[in-house]
Amino acid sequence: MSHNTYKIGSSEPDREGDIAVNTTSLSDITETSPSAGQVLTWSGSAWTNGTATYSQEFMLIGQGETNAYSNSTASSIISDGDALNLYDSSPINRITGSTITKYLATNWVTSVTLPAGNYIIMAAYEVEFSASGYMSFLFKDSSNNVVSGRGAIGANIPENASGYLQSYREFSSNTTVRLTITDLSNVATVANQGNTPAQRSSIMFWKV
Repeated sequence: MSHNTYKIGSSEPDREGDIAVNTTSLSDITETSPSAGQVLTWSGSAWTNGTATYSQEFMLIGQGETNAYSNSTASSIISDGDALNLYDSSPINRITGSTITKYLATNWVTSVTLPAGNYIIMAAYEVEFSASGYMSFLFKDSSNNVVSGRGAIGANIPENASGYLQSYREFSSNTTVRLTITDLSNVATVANQGNTPAQRSSIMFWKV
C-alpha cells in the first residue's frame, strides 16, 4: 500500500508525511541568486526575485534661492485674489504629464498643471509686512474653485488657519492650480518684498 505519494512542486513528503516547501519547489517561481532585501515580482509569466521599486511622483518648487519679488509680477501692490508666485531656477518635477508655467522669461512659477490623480498638496509662503498684519493663502484651479485648505502667516493670523498648508485632493482630469491670496492686512508692497518670498516659500505636490 502506497503512502506519502503527494508532492508540492518538486518537494516530497518525508517518512512522517511532512513536506518542506521552499520557493524553488514551485513551478511558477524562478529565482536567480536571491539576496537580502529582494522581493518577488510578477514578470508576466512567472514570479522572479528582484529589487523592490516604488513610484515616487512629486513636484517641489521653491528651494531657498535669492531673487527679488519685483521680478515676478508687473503689479506694484499685493492684493486679495492675487496669485503668489514662487521662485525656482531648477524645480524638481517627477510627476508624469504635469507642466509648470512661469512668469514671462523668469524663473517665477505662476501655476502648475497636474494630471488626473490623487495628491497631497503642501505649501508654505512668507512675505514682508508694513505693520502688524496677516496674509491667508490657498490653492485655486483655473475656474477659481478652491482646491485646498488654507494657510496663513503674520502676527494677526486669522482663526482656523495655520502657517503651513497641507491638504489631500482628488483630480478627475488635468487641473491647473495656483497659490492664491484669500485675505490680507498690511502686506508690504511688491518693491518692499525683496528676496523674502523667493527664499522662504515652497510648494509640493505628491501623487499618491
